[in-house]
Amino acid sequence: MSNPFKAHLPLKRVAICVAVISMGIVSMKALAALKEPPHAIKPEEPTLTVEVVHAEPRDIQTTLTGYGEATSVRSVAISPEVSGKVVEIHPNLVEGSIVPKGDLLFRLDTHSLLLEKKSAETRLSALCRNRDLLKKEFLRTRRLFEAAKTGSLASVERAEQNYNAAKESVSQLEQKLALTNLSLSRSVVKAPFTARIKSVNVKKEQYLPAGSPALTLADDSLLEVAVPLRGEEAALLLEFEGTPAPGAWFAPLKKKPCQVSWSSGHALAQGTLDRIIRYDAATRTVYVAVRITPQDLSGFPITDGMFCLVTIPGRILKKVIALPSHAIDRNGKVNIAEKGFLKRIPVETAYTRGETTCISAGIAPGTQVIVSRIMTPLENARLTLVQASKKTDGGSKS
Repeated sequence: MSNPFKAHLPLKRVAICVAVISMGIVSMKALAALKEPPHAIKPEEPTLTVEVVHAEPRDIQTTLTGYGEATSVRSVAISPEVSGKVVEIHPNLVEGSIVPKGDLLFRLDTHSLLLEKKSAETRLSALCRNRDLLKKEFLRTRRLFEAAKTGSLASVERAEQNYNAAKESVSQLEQKLALTNLSLSRSVVKAPFTARIKSVNVKKEQYLPAGSPALTLADDSLLEVAVPLRGEEAALLLEFEGTPAPGAWFAPLKKKPCQVSWSSGHALAQGTLDRIIRYDAATRTVYVAVRITPQDLSGFPITDGMFCLVTIPGRILKKVIALPSHAIDRNGKVNIAEKGFLKRIPVETAYTRGETTCISAGIAPGTQVIVSRIMTPLENARLTLVQASKKTDGGSKS
């Protein structure tokens, strides 16, 4: 006979397990009910912090810059017009010295010319006497033939021919004597103006053929710099006045004060925009001349041969917006902030100088322009705006 306690034992175990599990579930729910649920957090969209400037139309004074060599406007190569041996030279005839106007530079030997002059003067005196006698003979022969019918027409004509030949001989000798006197005057070479000696190729006792280079003189009181400018920049910014001369050439340039400097500002001078020298079609370059005004010689001056930086004021651009050049991308677009979001708009540029670009169209006044460097700007990105410092803003008022 089976034991009834053993038959109900599994059921009791199951009931106990169910009761324990139920109590655990109830306890866990009770504990969970005591804990406050976490607050719901809404996901925030990331923002981009950028610097902005307000677009302000204003007038901008443009400038053109270029490099060129300062040269003397008046530079003369001196050559003797007659041949001869150098018998006298200036005591300070060396390169770099200053020679006052009218000072003797060198003198050639004139002994042979003086002998030619003396001989010509002696012959001229005799020829003049012979001419005068032949003139009297001609007048007497003609008077006798016309008044007394003495002689013949042939004798009158022969006397006139002799007189004309004598006049011609006198005239030729006078011309030769004048040339001799001219050669004598040309044997003495003087400074045509107060000048600096650039080069010397003459020494005392040296024989100089006519036309051989002897000296080069330069007048440093008037210097000029030929400045190359890009053709497109010159066409946009140079200002002309008046009407051009007949023919296809430029009108006169508007005279403007320019600054000329050498070696990082160690020598400074003022100049004036003078004229257009030439146009180089191969490089599309316009060469302009800037005349350097008389300098204060108490300091280190600009002199002939210095390679100088020239700054030329150009046209004033009206109502343009100056921005840092990096704010305009290679596609001609700028980033702006519109209602807190990034927008990209195309613009038209009028002028670029260094780190500043002037915008002529495409941006409304007051627009917040982003001047921060953004590698990959995304349209409609949310922005946090920071006002840019004045150093970030470009341009200068006229």
